[in-house]
Order: sequence, then C-alpha cells, then structure tokens
Amino acid sequence: MTMRVVWVVPSMDRNTGTTIMEWVAPILVEAGVAVDILPLFPATCPGAITEVAGAAILDAPIQGRITAKIQMSGILRRAYSRYQRVIVDQNLDTELKAVTAMGAVMGRAPMILISHIPLTEFLAARGEHNIGRLRRLIDGVYPKIDRVVTLSDAATTDLMEYHGVQKARVFKVSLPLPFRQWQSEADSEVPDPFLDSSVPVIAAYGYLETLKGMEVLIHAVRLLYDQGFYVRLLVLGDGPMRQSEETLAKSLGIEALFPGWVQHPGAWLSKARIFVAPQYFDGAGWDLYAAMSVGVPVIATNGPHVSQEILAKGTLGKIVSIGEPGALADAIQKWLSNDRIRSTFALHGKQRARALDRERVKQTWIDALVN
Repeated sequence: MTMRVVWVVPSMDRNTGTTIMEWVAPILVEAGVAVDILPLFPATCPGAITEVAGAAILDAPIQGRITAKIQMSGILRRAYSRYQRVIVDQNLDTELKAVTAMGAVMGRAPMILISHIPLTEFLAARGEHNIGRLRRLIDGVYPKIDRVVTLSDAATTDLMEYHGVQKARVFKVSLPLPFRQWQSEADSEVPDPFLDSSVPVIAAYGYLETLKGMEVLIHAVRLLYDQGFYVRLLVLGDGPMRQSEETLAKSLGIEALFPGWVQHPGAWLSKARIFVAPQYFDGAGWDLYAAMSVGVPVIATNGPHVSQEILAKGTLGKIVSIGEPGALADAIQKWLSNDRIRSTFALHGKQRARALDRERVKQTWIDALVN
C-alpha cells in the first residue's frame, strides 16, 4: 500500500518553508510516496508556488482570519486520520495548533516538524513582550512532537538544550540543493539588460521581510557611491518589504533592480560579482548556497546562526558585523579591488555547495520523513 503524506504550509507564498517543501516533496514522490500539499490560506504575494513535481496541491480551506484557529484545528485533526505522515512547516501558529490537534485523534499519524530557524531566534522575532509567554507554551508542547527535522547544528542544539526535545526525536539533515539545475542555468544567456554592463553587480536573494536586513545593504551601496565605487544592486525575491526597499533605493539614487521571484535564479546570480546576505538572523541559508553553487563569492553578516555554519566561520566567505552598512561597504570595496580573493572564495564555496546536491542527500530526507 502506498504511503500517503500531507505537507502542511501556511500558504503557497514563496519563502524558506515553501522552498524547502518544493525541493523535498519530489524526493518523496520518487521514493514511491503519495504527497499532498495543503496550504491553509490562499497565497497573497506574486510568484507563489503553483506546481510541485509529482505532488498534488490541495485548495486552501481557510479563506478568512476570523474563524481561522477553529478551522485549523479541525483540518489538522482530519489530516492525522487520513494520512500516514503529517509534515508541518515551522510557523508558530500552525505548529502549536498541530500539536493541540494531536490529542484529539486516536491512532493518529506521526507529526514531523521542519525546523529551519533556531526556535529561540524564532521566538525573539515575535517581540520581547511575547517571549516569556510563548516560551512557556512552546516548552509544554514541543517535546510532544514525534520528530523535528532540523537544517543546522544551531537549530538542533537549541531544541535539545533550551526546549526539552529529546535527542532521539531530532533528525538533522542538509538542504537538497538543486545544484545541477542552478549550474545549468548559469550557462544561460544574460536574462536582463540590467546585468549586461561593465559596472559590477552586487546581488541579494530571498524573502524580503524586515529581518532580511536589505535596507542595510541598500545603505551600504550608497556609501560605496560616496566613495567612488559604482555598482548595480540586484535583489531577487519578494515579500512585504519589497516596495519600501525599492523606494529607499530610488530615493538614495541607487541603480537597482527588483525583479521578484525569477524562473532561473542561477542565470541571474551567476552574473553578479559578489553576493551579499545582510540578514539580522538566518533561515536555512539556501540563498547563500544558490550563489555559491554558481561560483559567486559570499559576504554575510554574523547574525545567528546559519550563515556562520555555511561559511565555516569565515573560511568559505566573508563575515561582517550585523546591521552595519559601513562594514558591508568596506568588505564589498575590498573584494571589488581584489580579483584573487574573490576567485578563491568562489571556488571554495562552489565545492561546498556541490557536496549538498540533492542526489547526495536525498536518502537522508527519505529516512527523516518516511522511514
């Protein structure tokens, strides 16, 4: 009998959680698992995921927010009864409801949570006035989750040391990077005239929210201009801060392009001279890997925690102080002036990304989610 799995996400809006789902669900399908994707709410942003290879995307059952919590509990209870595995994206509201619903179903399917951010950092993002209450709530329910799949050492340690999750319930895996796809895209023609210039392109990529820190990079580029270093800024991705970030770049006289979520990111990123990750804290770090896979050297901040793991504390890329445009500008300027340093970091980064190609790590995902 074919195993049936449901992967629950808040919506199909493209972010870290849905990107991981888009990469991993086809691996389960290839292993003979029937996968349904259940977005709880309709997508709200352009560039939402509309297709996941081999999986069925169900209609979003919750159309309004007023009765959302009640509806969510009922939906999750039915999922536990109908499927052999319930996979939940890391979203505080969803995962708490999923744990609460567990107790109402006899002989329920196991719940597996995909944790792509250290939980302590995730709570901190909710604001200091909420941390105490939310921590008590989390500490009461998180140890009940059947398995937590983590993407970093920091997330793994955080769960066990600060939130009481037993070591046997934590399963660390590596991102199944579409390395070969990105590399093949890198050989494509220039996808936009903006990139066809002798002026160096500085790129960034991801879900554009406040914690992404994009305004820090924009101010850093303005500092470069003031010092006589002219670059073009390419920001791939979308999110709630995109419009204000475009407005800020324009107001500062920066030559910038915000094309949203693009179809072939490898083709865009490969035309950049340097990739910058200015985040206040990390998600899964897939944006860094995307740049590294096509041979673009990476500068990141020392925000907790994943970028420091990915860049091996500075041996695979440059790490600068968090939230400081001057530090970013200085690092970019030095790299623009030194082809040898950029080439060295580009080579080492590419080798690191290649080691995480999906074909190399897919069995660990199968073991984590269905075995």
